[in-house]
Amino acid sequence: MYDFIPKVVIKLFICTVNVFRAYDFQSVITSSSLIYGFALGAPSAVWFVFKQYEPNLLLMSTICLYGYSLTIYVPAVVS
Repeated sequence: MYDFIPKVVIKLFICTVNVFRAYDFQSVITSSSLIYGFALGAPSAVWFVFKQYEPNLLLMSTICLYGYSLTIYVPAVVS
């Protein structure tokens, strides 16, 4: 019973030693561009819409509010 986990770990290590992995860096670049574009584009769009109604709203405060609204996802990323 207690030797089950070490056997599984050793078996996984032996099975993956000679595996060739091809990395696709273009998908990493594309996904990070989309994430950062959305992280800056969404607050800019909100700022532009609210700027029509409330002239005192700053772009930086909108970006900060949007960033603080994403803090709920931090526990999901950490776990």
